[in-house]
Amino acid sequence: MNASPSCVAVIGDIVQSRRIKDRSAAQDDLGELVRHLNTVLAPHLLAPFQISRGDEIQAILGCAVVIPDLVWDTLTHFAHPIRFGFGLGQLNTELGPDPRQTDGPAWWNARAAIQSSVQTKRLGGVLVGFGDPDDLALTAFATLLQHMRGRFTQRQLAVVSLLRTGLDMVAVAQRLKITKQAISRVAGAAGWRSYQEGEIAWRALLAQHDYSNQWKHAGL
Repeated sequence: MNASPSCVAVIGDIVQSRRIKDRSAAQDDLGELVRHLNTVLAPHLLAPFQISRGDEIQAILGCAVVIPDLVWDTLTHFAHPIRFGFGLGQLNTELGPDPRQTDGPAWWNARAAIQSSVQTKRLGGVLVGFGDPDDLALTAFATLLQHMRGRFTQRQLAVVSLLRTGLDMVAVAQRLKITKQAISRVAGAAGWRSYQEGEIAWRALLAQHDYSNQWKHAGL
């Protein structure tokens, strides 16, 4: 086949999956996560998420800017930590509806990213193939934001989840039926403003890697 446009291959791997006591329930939950991600990220998926190897999920993205939402939704819809590898590159095979049937540099980079995540024990995402120094910067944003998320209390997570949708503090207070002052205190303790700025900067770098139109023009 002719050289394909670039894309982002995604591999998500449950951390220490063999130590999960109720693996059957975890598999059911992973299936629910896959269905959720395929629904909310549908406009950006070149090949939808599929479960691979029992405890992995794989997909192909046409643009990288949705990575923060992908990571966040996984955090809030799945009980066990998942490490992510994101690989930018081309495909050597025809694009089809099953990402597991494709191969090429995008996947080689995604697999290298997962291996790096295992070796360094990073969560939040490792990104490979985006260039130098972008790989370093993008992965650093992912790691820093994950560090902040890991410190959120359940209440902070509930507040930040709503603030991420674009609601202001008054609307969040009304939604949670508490005072605006309480929301302000919770958001401040969570470091919401710093988290928001970090995610905005991460998205700005990721937005440079949008190949959706190239795939449309290629008729693929």
